[in-house]
Amino acid sequence: MDDALVAYNAGRVDGAAGYRDPQIAGDPEVGADYRIGLLDGRVAAYHLISEVRRILGVTGSLFAEPDEPWQRAVAEPDEPWQRTVAEPDEPWQRTVAEPDEPR
Repeated sequence: MDDALVAYNAGRVDGAAGYRDPQIAGDPEVGADYRIGLLDGRVAAYHLISEVRRILGVTGSLFAEPDEPWQRAVAEPDEPWQRTVAEPDEPWQRTVAEPDEPR
């Protein structure tokens, strides 16, 4: 019984940390207890994160846009040299389909 409780507690701690130990999980004697603890730890971590988000007033996805400014450089160019050819600055960069003046 002590081994089962130790395995459950180890699984709960690992689940809260987002880690799974395949060796303990596959153990024929205490693997089931470890996996139950792992699931309980993941559920507890989910509830903790959910409560923190509620307290902070966060709504929606946290992944709607990049967190770091360097991650936005490709999606939102700050400098003219970062733009693609699809956004021409000069008239000579335009394609034949975009004439300067009507003829």
